[in-house]
Formats: sequence, C-alpha cells, structure tokens
Amino acid sequence: MKRNIVSAVFAASSLLSLSLPGSLSAAEPLQVVVDIAPVNSLVKMVLGDRGRTKMLLVPGADPHHSSLRPSDAKSLSNADVIFSVGPNLTPQLSEKFLTLAPDALIITFDEEDAGWQVPFRSLKSFSSDQSHDVAHKEDEHHEDEHKEDEHHEDEHHEDEHKEDENHEDEHHEDEHHEDEHKEDEHHDDEDHHDHAGQDDPHGWLSPKVATLWIDTIVAALSRADNENASFYETNGVQAKQSLADLHSALSEKLMGHKDKKFLLEHDTLQYFEALYSLTATGTFIAGDGQAHGAGTAVRAKKFIAENGPICLFIKEELPSERLKAILDGSDVIYQPIDVLGVRQQAESEDLYSEMMLTLGTDISTCLAKTN
Repeated sequence: MKRNIVSAVFAASSLLSLSLPGSLSAAEPLQVVVDIAPVNSLVKMVLGDRGRTKMLLVPGADPHHSSLRPSDAKSLSNADVIFSVGPNLTPQLSEKFLTLAPDALIITFDEEDAGWQVPFRSLKSFSSDQSHDVAHKEDEHHEDEHKEDEHHEDEHHEDEHKEDENHEDEHHEDEHHEDEHKEDEHHDDEDHHDHAGQDDPHGWLSPKVATLWIDTIVAALSRADNENASFYETNGVQAKQSLADLHSALSEKLMGHKDKKFLLEHDTLQYFEALYSLTATGTFIAGDGQAHGAGTAVRAKKFIAENGPICLFIKEELPSERLKAILDGSDVIYQPIDVLGVRQQAESEDLYSEMMLTLGTDISTCLAKTN
C-alpha cells in the first residue's frame, strides 16, 4: 500500500514538472516562434530536431508595418520561446508578445545584446529637405516663366477689359501655385520619418552580430529545455564556425570595392557596410519610413551626373515606377538586393548563409561595373 502511494506521488510530481514553464521532457519538442526568416535560420542552426519554429512574417512582408494573423495569435499562445529582433523592426508585433504569450520566454535581441547596436546614421537623403531651397528656387523659376508667358499673351490682346481679367486670373493662379507649393512642403514634412535617438535594428546583416545572437539563442533554448542544453551548446559552436567561414567568404568577395560610391533605395546596410569597409553615399528612403518628396529628382540627378555610373541597390526585383520617373535618363545601375531571405527557401536552416552570400555577390557584381 505504501509503495502504491509513493508511486502515485512520484507520478503526480512528474506531471507537475512537465507543466512548468522551461521544463520539458525529451519527447516534447520546443515550440519556438520567430519574427523574420534570417532569425528563423539562425534559430534552426541551434535548435536542430529538438523543436519546431513558426515564422510570424513570411519573406517579402514589410516588418515595419506588419500585423498578426489569427493563426499567429494561436502560435504565440502555444510558444515556449519567442525570438524577435525587437520593436525598432517590428513595433506592431512586439507589443503583442506579452499579451498573447504570457508564459513564453521572450527574447528580443536589441535588449539581450545591447552592445551590437548603433543609432540610425545621418546618411544623405535625396528625399530630405536638405536641398529644399534648390527645389523651391526651381519652382519660383517656373512660376516666373509662367507669368512672363501670360504677360506676352496679355500684350498680344489689345482689349483692356480682357487684360484686366487676365491679371485677375493671374493673381488667382499665383495663389493656387502658392497653395500647391505649401501642400508639397506639407507632404515633405509628413514623409520625413525622424529616427533621432533610435537604434538601427538591421543587425542580422552582419555575420559578427549574428554570432552574438547565436550565443543568446543557445542560452535561451538551454534555459527553456535544460535537458538538451549540451546539444544546443554543440550546435552553437558549429553555427559560429559556419558564420566565421561566411564572413571570410564575404570579405574576399567584397575586397577591392572600399572606395566605390553607391546609393540605397532603403537605408538598411549600415552593419554590412561597417564590417566590409563599404560606405553608401546616399539614400532615397532613410531608416524605415522616409519616402520620396518634392525636389528628390533635382538632388538625385545632380549627384548621379557628378558621380555616375553609380549603383542603386533597390528592394524589389525592378525599380518602382516612381523611382524610374525620378531618375529617368540618369547614369544609374539598378541592382536588387534581398535582406530578408525572400529568394531562399523560407524554412531552410541554410537561408541565412545563402542570403548573405547572394547579397555579397549582388553588391560586388554591381560595384565592379562602376568607377
């Protein structure tokens, strides 16, 4: 009888231990949720067959403006561990984690590895108001030409009454142009997204930063599943060696391009550039939110005329119609780059290395075509 009671107590305590956060049996795989494909790849390098991952953002989705799907909410509620770059990359997702996954171990790399971060840089933006006076003067020049044309037209007509009407119309038209100019200034202000004081979240684009993240991943998975800690540590060592090999390959691939000027559609490459001694000289969308404003074409064409041919690294396979219109006739080479693993197999452990090698090849190939 006593033996039966002891057995029952032991069985109950075993069941209780299984229900505690961070304590899983070998037969129960970890449920891991990640934000983006590159992070998913890094986690898979360490996790191996000891768990399953669920990505919140499919490759190609804009992390800055994405929201959760109903299936994502369910995945979060069942998660043991969540890995996310942080709110500077996915603000609308990060704020949901505590609510939807109160029992999960939540890891945001921008909080766990604060040493890797640098603030958004002040890269020359053709969409900023830095050269707004140039655009303003050009508008005034066109307005003066318009008035001069109207003046000649008025001289051609001898009817004083019509001349008075033309002057009145001219006055109203001037007011209309002035209102349009003010509206353009207003749109420029709306387009500008100020990142002063914010850290740049695109750290995964440096294999050195990714190596720091591997250490964080090992520690988090070991905490959630201590029984397999040695397994995760071994995988972590192998992952860091793979990243070191990747860094060597990229260094060799990008050697010789240190002094080449290039442009970015979206300023995402700060960490990559710093590691491989590259320097972008301008951008059309600063940080994660500044769009093309009035005067962009004037500033961009002037710069490209002085420095072309020049590479412009763009987010999509083809430049947007608006970007093509802005740079029409310029000596620019459009080169798509992928920083989120859109071109790779989304669930692959090798996605990160393949994405980074492709990025290095795309940048090197384009820069080889410039001065």
